[in-house]
Amino acid sequence: VVVDIEDVNLNSVLKGMAAQIRADDPFIKSARVGQFDPQTVRMVFELKQNVKPQLFALAPVAGFKERLVMDLYPANAQDMQDPLLALLEDYNKGDLEKQVP
Repeated sequence: VVVDIEDVNLNSVLKGMAAQIRADDPFIKSARVGQFDPQTVRMVFELKQNVKPQLFALAPVAGFKERLVMDLYPANAQDMQDPLLALLEDYNKGDLEKQVP
């Protein structure tokens, strides 16, 4: 997934974004960010599987400026693992007493 953000300059927050990707993330393998041209920051996300991305912006609130949110959903809805649904299924099987590491 490639996201270009116009009228933005690369800063330390954007540079540090790649380090925030966890190894156990189900969708993102890696990320990198760079100044594509003088007015555009490009974010590139290498994926572990096909996804349906949904991007939207959040308006400024409190001490936060504009924010970009990217939600990733499996391209095949059957692949989606819902942790709450898994918990309920364990509860219905009587497995809720198990200790989770």
